[in-house]
Amino acid sequence: MSDDMGPVFVSMTGEDGDVLDLEYIDEIEWNGATYRAYFPAVYEDEEDSDEVETGMIIMRVEIVNGEETLVPVDPDAGKAEEDEYDAVYEEFMEQILWDDEE
Repeated sequence: MSDDMGPVFVSMTGEDGDVLDLEYIDEIEWNGATYRAYFPAVYEDEEDSDEVETGMIIMRVEIVNGEETLVPVDPDAGKAEEDEYDAVYEEFMEQILWDDEE
């Protein structure tokens, strides 16, 4: 991702109706699927900034009825998703570290 653009933020609405602001980090192809990495946006003026989860959020891109849909990869949803999350997380970390070396 180019640093020239500055950070890219997106807002996503969960099934429960809660809105989460995320900072886009990167996109990779892994095992025939596309994944995007995000971090929860933390704003300096937020009162509850200490309570914001700051771990990487990984979303799998799926096409549903011709439209792009982001599906969270939840490492707590079972062994298969935990393995998927761990593998994709490692790929993202390698990419992030590779980008930092350039």
